[in-house]
This record gives sequence, structure tokens and C-alpha cells, in this order.
Amino acid sequence: MILLAGCSSPWSSSSTFMPTPTPQFAGGEPVLPQLQKLYRDAPLPSAGDIAATNQSWSLAGHDSANTFATTGSPVRGAIRWFFQTPGPVLASPIVAGGLALVNGGDGVLYAIDSSTGNLRWRVPVGDALVAGTPAVAEGVVYVAAQGHGLMALDLRSGTTLWQVDTHLPVRAAPMVVGSLLLVMAGANDLLCLDRATGKEYWEFKSEDVLSNFWPSQGFPAVTIDDGGLAFAALGASTEFNALNLRTGRKVWEQTVDSRMVGSPVYDASLGLVFVATWAGHVYAMDARTGTIKWRFSLPGAGNTGTGFASGPALANDTLFIGDYTGQIIALDTHNGKTRWIYQDHGSVVATPVVRSVSGTTMDVFVTNQNGMLTALDVNNGSLEWHIYLGELRSAPVLVNGMLFAGSVSEHGLFALN
Repeated sequence: MILLAGCSSPWSSSSTFMPTPTPQFAGGEPVLPQLQKLYRDAPLPSAGDIAATNQSWSLAGHDSANTFATTGSPVRGAIRWFFQTPGPVLASPIVAGGLALVNGGDGVLYAIDSSTGNLRWRVPVGDALVAGTPAVAEGVVYVAAQGHGLMALDLRSGTTLWQVDTHLPVRAAPMVVGSLLLVMAGANDLLCLDRATGKEYWEFKSEDVLSNFWPSQGFPAVTIDDGGLAFAALGASTEFNALNLRTGRKVWEQTVDSRMVGSPVYDASLGLVFVATWAGHVYAMDARTGTIKWRFSLPGAGNTGTGFASGPALANDTLFIGDYTGQIIALDTHNGKTRWIYQDHGSVVATPVVRSVSGTTMDVFVTNQNGMLTALDVNNGSLEWHIYLGELRSAPVLVNGMLFAGSVSEHGLFALN
């Protein structure tokens, strides 16, 4: 651990950049070599690294495919405990190892006993509001820190193991898969690091100049299929990229109508990857080629007040997504047809969370800006229950029959069973 703590910057002078020798093409366009920096090949994760456990919620999207879906016992919507934070909770928590980890809106990461709501430890990380969701793997917490860096902390104590300076603001949750740590930084960068040390494997930068005006706040989806791919929507770019997970080299790209929101979702059974856009469209693309298989559009898509602020959840051949008007929509993943629509009474700006039992999808949980956490029956979208928790802008987390939701206006983390 002492040796790890000495790592201060991923972009050290000892790293050797391996430039692309000749221009490459992806999606019919030349790829600029200087935008794809390879320092050394990254080790491909195993199938076991990709598999998610349902005893924790250790990644922002629950798993490397960003399904936001897990198994669990029923949740009735009763408050079990509430942990007060100094500031508004704008980012989703992470639950692992019996701890709920949440940014308190004051630049401090709090570790709370997930059963009792008691504080275990606290660590200043410097990012007060938007970079709050960490990732956890094998007893280590990875979290954005000091505005333009990453920290690795011991899960049990909060002790710093290493810290690196990315030289770019980090506004996105890290993604851990196997020995790799992926994080979006700045407006158009995706970094791949060794999660044990913080040293770089590769860096990819989108060439879309419009991305310079919007920080990346989502996170990639990852699969080991087709040789290992990372799917990324960067900044305000309208260019969606599939990258080789070993090298960061672009495999294909696809252009969509407007900037993408939330994070992409990968469906291994259909070989599709899904993205949603701010203007109100959901795209299904072939994961190998980027070919658009179908597109769903909201009525009035592109008009002011209509559109999406976050991506979908995925379970049992169905996508679940909410929009600015308060609609929660269930879409058939095969063709994009609407299965049902529930009209809520507040803008939905976070991805829903789905509960399944023995392979059967049961409930979908949705937060809205008017303060309601709502549970819906996935079969027809009917209301099961709802509870007011104050303004909600982040996705809840479901672990062992408990829902954890951060509140903006109430300044705290709720645990419900």
C-alpha cells in the first residue's frame, strides 16, 4: 500500500506513447492518430470479471453493461433510516461490503452502515456536487477527487491507497471491470487505467469539436464479446463510439441526432447497444458494426420541454426510460415498440432501477424532480406505491431488499424497505 500511495500522476514521464502508424478509418471517416494514445495494451477482463453480484451495487449502472437491474425481495416503501448530509445529494450512492457510500454535497465522501444508517468513516474528496458516485471492487473504492483526479480508498477504513491527477475535470462515475479502471474526463476523453496503481493503459479523445462545450457525466458500457469493447458517449458529442478495450482504438462510430444523455446500455443476448438523446430519441445499434437497428422517438421530439435527461434501464427484453414531461416508458428491445407508458407528475432526470426475481422482472423504481420515488408494476406500468423524499435527481440503488435514494432538498440519504 505504501508503494501504491506514491503514484501521483497517470501521465508520468516514463510512459511511452505508441502512435497509430497510419490513419485508420471508422464509420467511413479517418481517425486522427493523435486522438488515440496507446501506452501499453490493457489486459482483457474475464467472464467472471463481467458478472455482477446482486449482494451489492458496486458500479453506478450496477454492472458493466449498465442495466440498472438486479434481483431482490419486495420493497414496500417504508423509511428504515435517514442519514443527514451537509449539502444536497445529487449523485447516486454505491452499496458494497455493508456500506452505503455517498457524496454529501460538501465535497466529502461518507461511508454509512447500510443496515443502521450510522456513520463509519468520512473522507474529503474535494468534489462538492456532481462527481459523487464512486465504484467499488475487491475492497477498494474509486472516486473522483479534487476536481481533476481520482482516489483509491480502502473500503473498510477510508485510508487513501493512491491518488492520480488526470489534468482534466472528472464529472463521471468510474467504471471498474477486471483489472481496468475506466473514467471519462473533461469534455471528450476516456481514460483506461490500471486500477491497482492508477497508471495508464490508453487514452481516447473524441474528435467532435462540439464536445468541448459539455463535460462528460456518463460512463461507458463494457463487454468482452467481440474481442472486448467499450461503448462511449462523450460530452456533447453526437458521435457514439465503440472502442477496442485492449488498445482504445476506435472500432466503429455512429452519429445520432443530438448529444447523448446518461450512459449506454449493452444487451448481450441481442447484440445491441442502446443510447438516448437529449432531443428525445432512443437508438438501438448493432454492437459489432454500429448499424442502427431501430429508433424510438418521443412525440414532439426536438421541441423545448420534450426529451430525455438520462439513459434507459434494461431487463427481460424491455427498456425503461423516463422523460422531462414525467413519462416512464417501457420499450420492446427487439423493435422499439412501446409496451406501456405511465404518466408521473415530475420530470424524470435519472435512470430507473429494475427488480427481478428468478429471471422474471417485477418492479421498476423511478425518482422525479418533484420528490417522488415511485414503484411501478413492470407488466403494465400500474402504480404500486410512491413516497415523497424531496427533490430527487439521481437513480436509487437496490440491494438486499432495500432501496437507497439521495435527496437534493432534504440533504441526505434515505434507506427504504
